[in-house]
This record gives sequence, structure tokens and C-alpha cells, in this order.
Amino acid sequence: TTNNLDYEAVQRKFIEIKAEVVGTTIISKTIVEVFTKNKNDAKPVFPRSNINLKIPENLGYIPNLVCMFATDADGTATTKLTYSIASGNVGNLFSIDKETGKLSVKNLDYSKTTSYELKVQAYDGYVGADRSSHIAHATVKVAVV
Repeated sequence: TTNNLDYEAVQRKFIEIKAEVVGTTIISKTIVEVFTKNKNDAKPVFPRSNINLKIPENLGYIPNLVCMFATDADGTATTKLTYSIASGNVGNLFSIDKETGKLSVKNLDYSKTTSYELKVQAYDGYVGADRSSHIAHATVKVAVV
């Protein structure tokens, strides 16, 4: 084949090789199995990139407010996603588990702030000139009620 192999499309391919001796009936065939090596070429994606939440004040610590799950077509064997809060974490009330994407929050006080807008990101570990092309963003809007 003259086409590039893409791991996300085909992880392995079988190729039949046939050799003939000209002027005879001697033919030899063999099958070669070719495995495609995965390359970190896909950007992570948040299936839900905009989330709106209403949280009552004074509930105390909420360890599992929401899970910011992202996917990567490269798969977990090649890439491990790392989650972080990029902006909007006023007062550092929110935290995110860098491996699972679980967003937690400390006690919210309506009299101090009535809403938050967090920018959460997932990064797939790509090392190269265009690192930003391998970062997915999601927005979490939290209204304190």
C-alpha cells in the first residue's frame, strides 16, 4: 500500500507476498502481519464542554462535584490525560484530581460570591512545537444558590 497507516483506523494489517519464478510453475506465498505503532496525533476532547451547575451554599466540602471526563482517540495506551483548572478558581475553592478529572469544591458562600466560571483543561502529554493543539478546554459555570 502507498497510503499511510493510521493506528486509529487500523491497528494491524495482513499483507500477502507472492513470488513467482518466471518461466516455471514455482510460486511461493507468505502472509506478513504488520502492526501499526500508535502516535500521539489526536487532541483530547470533552464530550460535554459546557457544564452549568447550581449548588446550594454552605454544604461544606463536596468531593465529587462533577467528573470532567475527556477522551482521546489515541487511546490510553499511548496517552495519559492530565486534568487541571486553567482559570476562574477565585479563592482556590475548587480542586481537580489531575488523573481522574473529578472536580471538588470547598464550602460555597453566597454572600461572598454568587457564581464562578472555571476553565478546565485536559492535556494528553504531547511533546512538540504545537503543544496547545493537544489541550482540550471545557467551561464549568457554578451558580451558588
